[in-house]
Amino acid sequence: MLEARHCDRLRLLKISKYIKDYECQKIFELHVNGILIAKHKPDFLVTYNDGSQEINETKGVETRDFKIIKKLFKAIYPEIKYRVVKG
Repeated sequence: MLEARHCDRLRLLKISKYIKDYECQKIFELHVNGILIAKHKPDFLVTYNDGSQEINETKGVETRDFKIIKKLFKAIYPEIKYRVVKG
């Protein structure tokens, strides 16, 4: 439900040209020293008009595993902002 509401919000932001685009559940490979550690499929990848990007992950509760994946993602992709959207 939270993810659907956030998707509706992103759709409106795109229509109003506040954001350039968004992509649902894009898969990111998380490699460390050339070894694939995990794949991360966040809810949304938002691209702003200036070309910058941000992950939007909708969560009711942040589990221990999610926190580890989020830290790993931020270390590997420091140029992409990461935002957790809570209900």
